[in-house]
Amino acid sequence: MIVPAHNERLMIGRCIDSVLHGAPLDELELLVVCNGCTDGTEDVACAASPHARVLKTEIASKHAALNLGDETARGSVRVYLDADTVVSPGTLAAVALALERPGGLVAAPEIRFDDSACSWPARQFHRVWRASPYFGPGLVGAGFYALSPEGRSRFDRFPPIVADDAFIQSLFAPEDRTTVPGYTFTPLLPTTLRAMLHVHLRHYGARAELQQWWSEAGMGVPLGWSDHSKTWVLDLSRSPANWPGLACFGLVKIAAAVLGPLSRRRGRMVRWNRDDASRRAAV
Repeated sequence: MIVPAHNERLMIGRCIDSVLHGAPLDELELLVVCNGCTDGTEDVACAASPHARVLKTEIASKHAALNLGDETARGSVRVYLDADTVVSPGTLAAVALALERPGGLVAAPEIRFDDSACSWPARQFHRVWRASPYFGPGLVGAGFYALSPEGRSRFDRFPPIVADDAFIQSLFAPEDRTTVPGYTFTPLLPTTLRAMLHVHLRHYGARAELQQWWSEAGMGVPLGWSDHSKTWVLDLSRSPANWPGLACFGLVKIAAAVLGPLSRRRGRMVRWNRDDASRRAAV
């Protein structure tokens, strides 16, 4: 397992604890790749467990951290986990078993949303967002994805882009992705609509960056590239109980659609814009 971590002192301990809970420790190789950290993430990761091997690079770059982890890892099955994400007990073994089956290429457990630390508007937003087909069966990314040797052979190195999860998902047709039932991963959710807007601005820029990379690479239309039908929004709108969430969702999406192109035209780089308040609330 490869866990890239950039200034994740508050999150890395709980991430490591969740990974090791119920995992086959004699078979697990856990690599925490601290990249450009200035907050003591490396020390916390070392203290969290002797089973975690901590790598360090001065380059603050997720794709560079993923490549460093890949170069160091010895296992044939590769699991990639965001440092602000936790998994349910036994998840790693279940995912590895799924990838051993015929046709197993890329897999992930079911995604779980925990919005207990979120503001009311943010909870309403998440209520709509998690109803999106993107979070349905076949989701790989959003904090967790695992590749069999055959799946990993579909690319050489992680490209210099922000959206590594979208890149991975784009390599596999929906029927090639496996969702492992009964096991979950829980990403850290933005706690306010303002933080949610920052995330969606990043998504907008990262998606445009990925489209440009695919075009420049001359690799044609990715297998897993999809703009998902918007009929799910219409289905939700039939119930008045969903209207507050749809209003919050629409507000963020419209703002991101307007501000995203402006940011790109002004030459602003895609940034993580992460929500540090959610990290403080999670500990």
